[in-house]
Amino acid sequence: MMQQQAFHEGMKSAGEKDIITLGRAGFAGSQRYGAAIWSGDIHSTWEDLQQQVRAGLNIGLSGIPWWTTDIGGFLAAK
Repeated sequence: MMQQQAFHEGMKSAGEKDIITLGRAGFAGSQRYGAAIWSGDIHSTWEDLQQQVRAGLNIGLSGIPWWTTDIGGFLAAK
C-alpha cells in the first residue's frame, strides 16, 4: 500500500487528477490511492482458475473495486 500511496501522491503533486496504478499486491485501504490489483501470472489449469475466482471475491470483499487476472489460456481438454 505504501508504494501505491507514494505513486499516487507523486502523480497528484505533478498535477494529475485521475490516477490509477496497477500492482500485484494490495491491502485494505489501497483503493483510496487508485489501486487496480492484478493477481499476477497464472497457469492454464482449472485449479488456478478456481483460485482466481476466490481471490477476486476476497479482494472485492476487502473494498478494492478494481481487480484483474490473466486468463491463462484456458481451453477444454479434447
